[in-house]
Amino acid sequence: CEMLLLAQISNQAVGDGVANLVLIEMILASQRWNVMQWLCVYEALPSSHRVVRVADKAVVKTRDYDQVVEAPVSLSAAIQRGVEDAGAVSQARSFVRPSGTEDVVRVYAEAATQAQADELALHVARAVFDFCEGTGERP
Repeated sequence: CEMLLLAQISNQAVGDGVANLVLIEMILASQRWNVMQWLCVYEALPSSHRVVRVADKAVVKTRDYDQVVEAPVSLSAAIQRGVEDAGAVSQARSFVRPSGTEDVVRVYAEAATQAQADELALHVARAVFDFCEGTGERP
C-alpha cells in the first residue's frame, strides 16, 4: 500500500531523483535486499540524451509517464521505427519529454551499445525537429 502511494508521485520514465531514491529504499527494505544484491540483478544499458529546441513544446503530448507519444502521431511512428532499427526491441527504447519550463523537448534513448544509443537518440531528435517545428540548427 505504501509503495503504491509513492509510485503515484514518482515519474517512472524520467523520475524525481529524491522520490525515486525513497522508492528504491522502500523496495529494497520490503525485499530484505541490500544495495549490493540489487546491483547484481541490474544491468544498465548504454544511453544517450539530446535536447531539441521547438517553437512550442505543447505540440508534444505523452502518456504512461512520458513513455508513449500520443501527438504528433508522426513522431510516435518515427520513434517506433528508430527503436526497431536499433536492434532487438527488448534492448532498445526511446522516449521524449517536453520540458516543464522552456520550449525544448528532451530525448532519451538506450540500446545494447553506445553507438546504437547515440544513433537512436539522433534519429529521434531529428524526428522531433521535423515533426514538432524545431528551431535553430537541425540535429
